Amino acid sequence: MAVNRLGGGRALWTSLGIAVSIGIVVCVNLLASSRTLRLDVTSTGQLALSPRTQQALSAAETGTEVVLAARLAGRARSGSDVRRVLDILEEIDESSSRVDSTIIDTSASGGQSEFDALVRRLADRDADAMAGAEEEVRAATASIVALGETLESLSRDLETIRERDAVRSSPDLSADLGSRAATLRATAEQIGPMAEFVERAFERDLAGRRLPDLPEARRVVVESADAIRTLLLVSSNRMSALAGVDSGDEETRNLSADLAARLLAGADEAGAVSVALQASPLPGVVRVVGALTASEALLVLGPTGVAAVAMDDLFPSRAPGAPGSDPGRRAESLVTNAMLTLDSADRPVVVVTHAGTSRVLAGGDDGPLGSLRSASGLRGVEWLEWPVALEPDRPGAIAAATADGRPVIYVVIGIDTTAQGGAERSARTAAVLADLLERGERVMVNLAPSSLPGLGESDPMAVALEPLGIDADTGRPVLSETRRGGDRLVAWEQLIVGASGEGLAGSVGGLSIALPWATVVEAELAADTANAEPLLSLGREAWGEGEWLGYWVTPPQQRPLLLEKPEPGGTRDSDAGGGVVAWQIEREDSRVMVVGSHLWLFDTVADRPAVVDGRVVQQNPGNAELFLAGIEWLAGNDGLLGRSAAAFETPTVQAIDPGRLLVIRWLLLGGLPLGVLLVGLAVRLVGG
Repeated sequence: MAVNRLGGGRALWTSLGIAVSIGIVVCVNLLASSRTLRLDVTSTGQLALSPRTQQALSAAETGTEVVLAARLAGRARSGSDVRRVLDILEEIDESSSRVDSTIIDTSASGGQSEFDALVRRLADRDADAMAGAEEEVRAATASIVALGETLESLSRDLETIRERDAVRSSPDLSADLGSRAATLRATAEQIGPMAEFVERAFERDLAGRRLPDLPEARRVVVESADAIRTLLLVSSNRMSALAGVDSGDEETRNLSADLAARLLAGADEAGAVSVALQASPLPGVVRVVGALTASEALLVLGPTGVAAVAMDDLFPSRAPGAPGSDPGRRAESLVTNAMLTLDSADRPVVVVTHAGTSRVLAGGDDGPLGSLRSASGLRGVEWLEWPVALEPDRPGAIAAATADGRPVIYVVIGIDTTAQGGAERSARTAAVLADLLERGERVMVNLAPSSLPGLGESDPMAVALEPLGIDADTGRPVLSETRRGGDRLVAWEQLIVGASGEGLAGSVGGLSIALPWATVVEAELAADTANAEPLLSLGREAWGEGEWLGYWVTPPQQRPLLLEKPEPGGTRDSDAGGGVVAWQIEREDSRVMVVGSHLWLFDTVADRPAVVDGRVVQQNPGNAELFLAGIEWLAGNDGLLGRSAAAFETPTVQAIDPGRLLVIRWLLLGGLPLGVLLVGLAVRLVGG
């Protein structure tokens, strides 16, 4: 009987345990249906959103919607890539009550109907704005048509002057005026077809809604206005020159002067049409119409605005077997940028200021700064260039951006003083820098090593920074040495891992940053400096090299082969160990960022690829992160300084806090042996 009672008790307790377990599962599921607590238990944090994304979600307006409409099934895209993107979009949806996500599979049954309904919803929402924008294009077109009649009249007047005896006596002048008159007539004849093209663009339908192709119509009108303006300006200058010629009769000169004034007036009218049309904002649905016509789009819809992400950016093509980047992180970064650019009126304008002999932005995204330009362009940042050696006066586009209320950031890049004319161009750059600082502009200064201090002269760039309390040792760039076997290697590129923290410095925490030919920068608070904080510091094994020119002019691939490499201890050397190479400085009316390297921005360093675990990642992800965060900090956008999703693509090993490292050492050295002794003692006491 005792055995039976024991068995019955076990059955009772087992049944009770099962019932409790079922109850716990039910309660957990009920809580999960009403709670949004989500824990990322992946070892690499693949589902954890970046700080920058979290900040964008917290700043998003209520009612923001992320819509992915694409062909998600089939062989066109990798199933794993699609699932990764969907996971991130779900995480974005669940992480904020202000942002919802909608997935439309246009390859599924009913998917195209859902997409058409989305297009109609956007068209109806922006109907009034589209009507206003269409009216502006029509008015601009009418102005160009009226200018066509003016061109005909001006052409006839040119022919009249050409027939005068004073002109006919000069065959070259007569032929020139005849050619100009013919060009005016030909241009006037092209205005009619242009107006017809604009009308056809207005009649486009999409998903059962009239959706004018306003961007294309505007483009044609603006290009026509600009072409007419250029033609009339050149012709006006030619007639002004003819009016100033001493030879010939007075009446011809008077007619030429009058015609020159009328030509100039027409040029001004055409220019006004172009400027007014370009300054007018386009409705949101019109800006993304290219994505809508492809029946595939990743859209971020705000209460009033809309931004689109190109599907080729979301799912870039690559050769079979070739490594690619993390599609989830790419999607997160693109969505975050789109949310922040719904209203681009307050996005920064970067002005690359340098004294080079060519324009560094001429190559676009394929130029020497293409990587940073592309990455910042996705964030709504516009780029301008001020090559002070080619264009001494400030470009007019900078004044226009300032008038629009957009924060203008000057990125001043130092120049190699060893090159021909380098010293003079460095002085010119320094003069511009000093003026910018005196006027309280937002400036990111990137210092190049200078050969002038070695000649007993001051580096003008360093002198320009002295009013800030900055002492830049540009005459002694930093080198460091390592030994590999029997070889001694001297590095001219310092690899720095950003320290953890908050604000601008924290945006590169744990990320590697490469600074070629870095210089130590010391700072003392100046009278108008509210705060100065170090951003990057060197390791202990580094020195400032006084005799560096020979190493500098040696090609990089040949430097490791040199028998006599620079070494510390020279009479002109300095100890750079632990020195600061980048500062953030807050003044009463502006902010300044100083980096002791000028090459860290260029693609050869900032866009250096590496393959990790079958994925292409950036070898120095901190370069781009520091630049992008620096632009936001200089613009006053302190809420956008967290690490971006792109930085999470590169696996990093975080530095262990010294206190935590001490605890780990005590646990390993003392905790484990002591634990074994305590367990043995307990077993002995209990077991006898």
